[in-house]
Amino acid sequence: TASRRSTSSMSCTALSWQRIPVALVPLSYKLLPQLLQQTPPPGAPAWRTHALGKWHIGWSFLNHTATWRGFDTFFGTRGNTNNYWQHTLAGTGPGSARCSTAKPLRDFIDCKGHEVALAPDAAYGVYDSKVLTDRALSIVANHSLTDSLYVYLAFHNVHGPEEAPQDTVSRLSHIRYDRRKIADAMLTELDYGAGNITGLMKERGMWGSSL
Repeated sequence: TASRRSTSSMSCTALSWQRIPVALVPLSYKLLPQLLQQTPPPGAPAWRTHALGKWHIGWSFLNHTATWRGFDTFFGTRGNTNNYWQHTLAGTGPGSARCSTAKPLRDFIDCKGHEVALAPDAAYGVYDSKVLTDRALSIVANHSLTDSLYVYLAFHNVHGPEEAPQDTVSRLSHIRYDRRKIADAMLTELDYGAGNITGLMKERGMWGSSL
């Protein structure tokens, strides 16, 4: 069953981490979107599958990345961002020996099928959860209601570094400690995103049949 495969995959990820310096789910395990993409029974709707945000289960090889593992599109990063506005991966520090530059590297890609490109320039300078929410809203708004939809959305919030829009932080003046205030602002931004997506699904009549 899918649940058994998921549990086994987690165990194998841990074993793979011990053997090679990347975390990945072995290709012998099919992920849920791969199962959904199998030929549907006659008369059943086709599945459209999209991944956004963090992808933590295989990045060093193309066939381990999201659009080789059952997703039609992927919009996001290989892991945790180092800057919620510029979407960069630091070129220095622990674990960065593979980087050939000390400058921050752009770590935000936009994949459609097996076509891989950097995220559009308009994404840079925009807060991370808003970028992801806007893409999710676009997916929901343009989805054909004759097909089924599976969206995997993994926000970076509230993973470090602690960064949030100042206007959101300012609304939390009742919180005494600055770091807690910023963390709560990050969570608030995530809530805004989830609320906007939920609202659009309700407008389109999709919410009642969603899990």
